[in-house]
Amino acid sequence: MIAWPPDEKMNVASTDNLARFRKTAVAKELEEDSHTWRFQCWAWTSYGPWKWILHSDTHRLVTVTMEEDGQYVVKYAEPDLAGFAN
Repeated sequence: MIAWPPDEKMNVASTDNLARFRKTAVAKELEEDSHTWRFQCWAWTSYGPWKWILHSDTHRLVTVTMEEDGQYVVKYAEPDLAGFAN
């Protein structure tokens, strides 16, 4: 599940960017995950590239970077790189 930022913390560009993120396969995957994912940061500009960083309640980190053409790259940090050993 994704814990989405509250509307009052959003401007027009960030609202549009989160809508853009919601359409990605990775967003759908994280929404279906049994863990809670929270945004560490999200894109606030109306121009790309846009970046979103989320972390889970198990300290897993994922970074999604999207170009203006809609292509995006997903990078999951290994737990030990985030300072946690499993």
